[in-house]
Amino acid sequence: MRNLILVSTLFLMACTSGKTPTSTSSPSTAKPETAPVVSTIGEMLSFDKKEFTVKSGQDITLTFKNAASSMKHNWVLTAPDKSDQVGMDGIKAGEAKDYVPDSADVLAHSKLIGKGEEIVKFKAPAPGNYPFICTFPGHYTVMNGIMHSIP
Repeated sequence: MRNLILVSTLFLMACTSGKTPTSTSSPSTAKPETAPVVSTIGEMLSFDKKEFTVKSGQDITLTFKNAASSMKHNWVLTAPDKSDQVGMDGIKAGEAKDYVPDSADVLAHSKLIGKGEEIVKFKAPAPGNYPFICTFPGHYTVMNGIMHSIP
């Protein structure tokens, strides 16, 4: 199993740039959300939202929905420029920890879930752009987006 995960991770890393996407719109013009919903898209390795905006300091109640019937996923918010490291460290953390490493670079996260949904509550961090990823082995290279935190 470990070899399969390693091979899958290396394959996905080779097929992608490993970079979290940059914003395509101005976060200052986007309406801040207090209850964003982020879903997976069926069996695809993709989130339905590539970005959303929150107001720094607000209490956020995010709903993470996994629409995949055959794959487990999670939602992990990371410190800026730390998504690749958190994704790699998630593999080492293992399934018992939902592939979420014990790290100050993990700002909020869901559990690893099959089809269904989970609520994630957190306080929006200081203004900036914060990557979110799925840390199931290899997924972070393609399942990612940006949470904009504005003043």
